[in-house]
Amino acid sequence: MEIQENQNQGFNFGKFIEDSKNALLKPKAYFESMPTSGGFIEPIIKVLIYGVIIGIFAFLWGVAGLRLAGGPAWLGGGVGIVAFFGSITGSLFMLFVGGLILLIISAIFGGNTNYEANIRVVASLMVLNVIQEAFNLFDGINLYLGAIVSIAFSLYGFWMTYHALVHTLKAKENSSRIFLIIMSVLVVIFTFGGIAAKKVAKSISANYGLDNLENMTKAEREAAVYKSIEKVTNGKVKAEELQKKQDKLSMIEMADGTQIANPDVATIESSFDKINMDNDFIILNTSAGFIQAAINENGNFTVEYNDGINQYEATEALDKGVTMKIFIKYQKKDEGFKEYCEWQDFE
Repeated sequence: MEIQENQNQGFNFGKFIEDSKNALLKPKAYFESMPTSGGFIEPIIKVLIYGVIIGIFAFLWGVAGLRLAGGPAWLGGGVGIVAFFGSITGSLFMLFVGGLILLIISAIFGGNTNYEANIRVVASLMVLNVIQEAFNLFDGINLYLGAIVSIAFSLYGFWMTYHALVHTLKAKENSSRIFLIIMSVLVVIFTFGGIAAKKVAKSISANYGLDNLENMTKAEREAAVYKSIEKVTNGKVKAEELQKKQDKLSMIEMADGTQIANPDVATIESSFDKINMDNDFIILNTSAGFIQAAINENGNFTVEYNDGINQYEATEALDKGVTMKIFIKYQKKDEGFKEYCEWQDFE
């Protein structure tokens, strides 16, 4: 009954702010009184808000060139708007996977093994990720300063996790303390060991013209990467040859999961014959971008294409014959595909 009442009350933004502050600044007191039930809605919304804030910082530091790779670490990087949206989806991923990992740790040390309880703990701990992302600009200012800041956040995160394990999840105190001390030592070792790798990566990026990729167009990025490979191999692999091979690569994808590499005209035509309201879209990916079409209830197609930078859509629905011709010309890199209809910016 209490859980149902809490869910009916909806999300309380004022409580969210207060809980975030207390989890961050008063972890012992907060985790001593933190409820372990009440449903999944509250922690999900909490993490989505954290993800949006993290995404804003990731976007800013990425486009400002203040990070070796933009975006949160658990996403493997990203720059600009990719880092922003990736931070939101990555935060949700971290919530559910992190909840499972914490549950295992809690079980090992005799603590609470209820998945919801562990999810709620992880959601509360993730407030530290917001602050950490705000300070990640130090990565782009100085590697050692960035490393020190990263270690400081990691150690404080372990301190918060210790209180969560002991006070909320009721894990064994001594075992939890020893485990987190070991983890802290490993973080210090691996963080400073990683500085050398970051220096090498920056050096390679500068030497081979890859230090400004985020400001290049798709074609410029590809050309820069091919040139760097040519340099690394001392000319044994030619950039021009790589470009020609890349230009030949294409892939059809359909709603039913069908994937066909390097389709010819006959394959494109037969693929359109398989489109129906259940298998309702087709995408042709190429090195230059992609083109996609989705069938509507009248049997006509909504068509869009992306040139690697911008996306456009046909101003009207097109019949099957015209749509196939557009796809075939697009596959052949024939700009004449644009002449079959009027196009507008995709919104």
